[in-house]
Amino acid sequence: IGLFRDAFTTATELIDDLPPGTFSKQDAQRADFLIDDDGEVFVSELSELQKFFLEFSLANLSRPPVVVIDNIDYLRESADRARAWAGILIYQQMRRTRDPEDPLTVIVSCEDSSELDIATSSLGSRTEPSVLELELPPHLPAQRGSKH
Repeated sequence: IGLFRDAFTTATELIDDLPPGTFSKQDAQRADFLIDDDGEVFVSELSELQKFFLEFSLANLSRPPVVVIDNIDYLRESADRARAWAGILIYQQMRRTRDPEDPLTVIVSCEDSSELDIATSSLGSRTEPSVLELELPPHLPAQRGSKH
């Protein structure tokens, strides 16, 4: 719990330094899945954003070199997707700063990356992601008699 709390504290401090009108301390609090000081909360009581960050945190416990997030669009609210992207970028930057020899690569699938643009422009130079967007070809229906 201490590691998670430290990550949220660092994110909140970074967010506090942002210009007005970008992300706020309330955004970090909305994402915090450690609702109380003891970390005593049921997963069923968490918002979708809090569940996202819980899953992301658990995936990073062993400090893997790569984390894959399938369909960040399951977060229904655009603001929550922007918060999720910001959290990913902040954590990635924290890890790069603390251990430059062990950076984190994050692969995320999404239908629309506009919230990533919001997060990167809001965070500015505080995070330095390398973003590579891949356009997938449209899915073609299988031909009759095809084995696919």
